[in-house]
Amino acid sequence: MSNTVHVAVVDKAHQHFDSATLHVLWNDFSDQEGTVSLPSYVEIHADRLRTRFAEFVEAVSRRDVGGQSVSQLLLIRDDFSYWWMTLFAATRWDKSSHISDALKLIALSEVIDQHVPDQVSIGIENGHIVTAIARLSRSRSISVTNFVFNDSSIKRAYSSGRALLSLIKYALTHFRVKPVHASSQQDTLIVDHFVRFDEQLARSGVYQSQYWQPLQQLFGASKRKILWLHHFVPGTRSLLSAQRTMDSMQSPGERSHAQFESRLSVNQLFRVLQDLRKLRKAEKQLSMTRSLFVEEHSGIDLSDLFVDQWIDSLRGSTATRHLIMLNQMEDVFASLPKQSLGLFLCENQPWEAALCHAWSTHDHGKLVAVVHAPIRYWDFRYLSLGRALGQIQGLPTTKPLPSLVAVNSPISVDFLNNSGCPGSRVVEVESLMFNHLMQPRQASESQQTTLLVIGDFFVDQNVNLISLLASALKIQPTPLNIVFKPHPMNHTIPDLSSLPHAKISDELLGDILPTVHTAVTCNGSTAALECFACGVNTISVLDPEVLNSSPLRSVDGASFVSSVSQLAKAITQNSSRTIPTTPLVILDPSLPRWNGLIQ
Repeated sequence: MSNTVHVAVVDKAHQHFDSATLHVLWNDFSDQEGTVSLPSYVEIHADRLRTRFAEFVEAVSRRDVGGQSVSQLLLIRDDFSYWWMTLFAATRWDKSSHISDALKLIALSEVIDQHVPDQVSIGIENGHIVTAIARLSRSRSISVTNFVFNDSSIKRAYSSGRALLSLIKYALTHFRVKPVHASSQQDTLIVDHFVRFDEQLARSGVYQSQYWQPLQQLFGASKRKILWLHHFVPGTRSLLSAQRTMDSMQSPGERSHAQFESRLSVNQLFRVLQDLRKLRKAEKQLSMTRSLFVEEHSGIDLSDLFVDQWIDSLRGSTATRHLIMLNQMEDVFASLPKQSLGLFLCENQPWEAALCHAWSTHDHGKLVAVVHAPIRYWDFRYLSLGRALGQIQGLPTTKPLPSLVAVNSPISVDFLNNSGCPGSRVVEVESLMFNHLMQPRQASESQQTTLLVIGDFFVDQNVNLISLLASALKIQPTPLNIVFKPHPMNHTIPDLSSLPHAKISDELLGDILPTVHTAVTCNGSTAALECFACGVNTISVLDPEVLNSSPLRSVDGASFVSSVSQLAKAITQNSSRTIPTTPLVILDPSLPRWNGLIQ
């Protein structure tokens, strides 16, 4: 009789199935005997798995449904497919995108194919993942134990109602948000997020943005008249407060400030309803295809990970918001005088597809997507963008694209080149946010005893980081002055009571770094690069639930830890680092590259 192979898929290494011959860890880096860590497996096979997932996303857009591809079915304009505004196509990098889970599931399929088990047991909390693993196992005729199927059908049944409620809510909340009114003299558009600016100066009429401030002198010299469109960021202020601040910054004939999403006109309201009907019709056809999210190489059905966000994008509240943005962008660019130049912060968000489509439809000038920080290895948003830039253009279903992508780091240049983006579509420019890296770093008496903890955009990441650090400090008690620097777009301060005498600082990072010897960051923090470039001992804490999205992932000398013991050892090292000889970002205060681009 042949030996039975029993694989147990569990969240953490401490979970144990007595009869299992192999434990596969979903959210743990442990390398103990008899285990396979999926987070580690994904990193080991990163290049292959990253390409494979990007190809899977593109394959979904081409999937045949009744003689048409998915992207063709979603043509809501003659030359624009709503496919590019779905959450799935946007390949977001947060946990809710389930990209990390999809990569782990693909990795699990390879482990299962290598070990050929007779039985799979599941010890995972997340119902979507449990169901996906069960389907994978059954597709290979493997017995499955310890699982409960997740059923989202009731939630999906009410998604159409949520779309209409969302439309009503938007109409009410944005009723007092003024639409765009541009001067006929304005010839330059800039789109950003309404954060990272000096609030006090803004109320006195001056917009000093960390994203753009170094360009102000160049704009003045070139006599450009600017229309600013700002994305409202929930949690930072109210809609009306944002409107009042923008009103105080107006300068007739010189510059205008408006919110990206404003009140709905009657015409826009009816067009959004029409577009919702089009998407509902398309979604009914698409729902007849069960194999929409099957990964072709492995045959894995990933629907359990992606179908909820897919439905929300087509007939839920997300569909409403995205269609409002599309219709408002079409009206804005139809009414504006010809813009010779457009700049927008590039993150491959759904609204960017609407902006690019409306911009080109109304024949405006050069449109530049500005990537304000080095691109992370696992950031599929930019991988999708780079691949789209390298594909044949001009088809009705083609992704609307900017004229150029402006990057400020050799890391980003290499990333886009490797994704297939033509070099002619990428322009190198100086960094606008990291100029403080050019300033000499003065020695400080407090450096040796100051530990900087850099907060993340995501609340749960902060909780995990602080918990791990608190445990590390118990192992290696060290007389450190702990400073917590919140993320500028996350105003939720975590519980710091477990960190002895921790203080919160709202100073600019460039002002804090000269007083710091060691910095601890989450693995997706752009601030890690700033710390590292300044010669600070920078420790990036890996999270097994997400991919290693640090901009330092492939940088020589970068420090990563994945356990309490590793972190305890790293924070007690007193050796100072030297500033990298190879620049990680392009720095030049005279901005010659930018000057050439905006002329």
